Amino acid sequence: METSENWFPRIALDNTLDHKFMIDINDPLFETLLPHYKDNPLHKMEQNYKIPNLNIIKNEPNHIKEMYQGYIIVDFVPTSENLLCVVTSNSSTPNGKD
Repeated sequence: METSENWFPRIALDNTLDHKFMIDINDPLFETLLPHYKDNPLHKMEQNYKIPNLNIIKNEPNHIKEMYQGYIIVDFVPTSENLLCVVTSNSSTPNGKD
């Protein structure tokens, strides 16, 4: 692939996913790892992933806020194979169904 074809995924990976913890919204551990968001809405990003809405936890200690800032929530199992499919297809899901 030429660089011009692949600029968005690389920027998204560098600026969005670098040093983040990706979790599938359907993961059985979602409610355990993100208990504040069990029944609260997430903030949907333009690229079709979600992040915790930090306004919900504005009164929590800083270490809790920092923990949630590290999450990216997707609607697929974030394996390396699925991430490669997303990056190379310019889609936000491995099956290309945004």
